[in-house]
Parts: sequence; C-alpha cells; structure tokens
Amino acid sequence: MERTPIKTVNRMLDSLAKRLGRPLEMFDKTSGPPYRMNPGHLYIDHLPGSGYRVEEIINPQGGVTTPFGEHRLTTRELYYQLYTVQQVVLYGSLGILPFQVDTETTKNA
Repeated sequence: MERTPIKTVNRMLDSLAKRLGRPLEMFDKTSGPPYRMNPGHLYIDHLPGSGYRVEEIINPQGGVTTPFGEHRLTTRELYYQLYTVQQVVLYGSLGILPFQVDTETTKNA
C-alpha cells in the first residue's frame, strides 16, 4: 500500500475550496498588518501523534470549527473523506446524485 502524502490532501482541499467559492488564503493581507483571518478558509490542522483534520475559520479573530467531524485521521483516511465530499459537491452541482434514494422504502419505514 502506497503512502498518501499530505501535499496531495492539501491540493484536494484547495480544489474543494475553489469549487465552494471559499478564500484560498488564510490571512486577508489587503489592509496591512496586523493581518486578519479570512472567514470561510479551510485548512488542515495537524497534531503530531494524533493525526489530521479539516478546520474552517469562522471569524476574523481566528475562531475555528471542524466541518467534517472532530476526530483526527491519518492522511489516507482524510484523503478518502475529502474525495467523498468532492464527489458529492461535484455531482450536486451537476444535479446528479451518485446514488439513488428509494423513496418507497423510506416512506414505509
């Protein structure tokens, strides 16, 4: 099994951010120092020994939330998580779902 480099995962996250119209830069450098953070920016947080997770900046002071869950993952797990989110966003923007929902079964349940 090959390794999944964190660079690959970062590129996937940048691609997803572009598709969602999120800022690609962490800091808003238009106003000069002190720089303020860009709300909506997605980035990968790493805690050595615990793993990686995606965090989103929610205010200019730097508050964050974890849009894809609180748990930290390996790079391979994070790759698969981002791949799945990318597919849902892509198919959703085309008006196609990658799976079929059986409405009859869900009504009768």
